[in-house]
Amino acid sequence: MESQISIILKGKSKTELINLFGNPDEGESTDIWSYNFGSSTTTIGLKFYSMKVVFENDKVSEIENHNWLIQENAPSINN
Repeated sequence: MESQISIILKGKSKTELINLFGNPDEGESTDIWSYNFGSSTTTIGLKFYSMKVVFENDKVSEIENHNWLIQENAPSINN
């Protein structure tokens, strides 16, 4: 199922995206842009939010939302 943000943003131009979200954090000179929207604290750790935008013919063709959680007191992988 397509997310609401994908439905809203599909077909928008690069200029329209910059007007909505500002310049991307990565990829402004390419057809794949990344936006990092920060983090929030949850009861079990930190949750981070980002979005990848793919353009075809200078219009949004695909959106990927990325949300990930870093749990407090999680086992270390550096043992």
